[in-house]
Amino acid sequence: MPADPRFDPPRPDPLGDPGLRGSVGPTALDHVALWVSDPDALAEPLCRGLGMHVIERTDAFTLVGVDARLGKLTLFAAPGPRDPGVLDRVVLRVADVRSVIEQLPPELGVREASDAGALLEAPEGLAIGLVPGRPDQVPYDLDHVILRVPDADRSAPGWASSAATGASRLATATCA
Repeated sequence: MPADPRFDPPRPDPLGDPGLRGSVGPTALDHVALWVSDPDALAEPLCRGLGMHVIERTDAFTLVGVDARLGKLTLFAAPGPRDPGVLDRVVLRVADVRSVIEQLPPELGVREASDAGALLEAPEGLAIGLVPGRPDQVPYDLDHVILRVPDADRSAPGWASSAATGASRLATATCA
């Protein structure tokens, strides 16, 4: 099924630039760190509705994910309320978007949904995207993040240097 740009916008291919051939090309996100006022309020519905579990919990943070060796969310405790800054959403791969939507807890509200993807609103104002994964991919693993920048032209040089490491394949910037 082709990607739906509402849920999975096109991402630049840094390897399309001949000057970047042979550069490091990451293939996965290890973790996304979020500073939230109540880590448990976010961790609980992620675990109940999105196949995650608490990997580690300390006084400073809660680490959740589908597997400790795959993508994780590190939820750091911080005074709130928090501003999401440039983070537009964290996107997870799922086997079947519709079946996931039908089983979500009420704390994960659905903003938009189709077979091609979904956009959820989680506690702490976190937006979570769901996109279909391939059969060889682990469901609920991190797929990518979407960052919303106020001035794409000013941000482009920074993304170009990130592209040299292949990081832009895992993060997409769109204009606010």
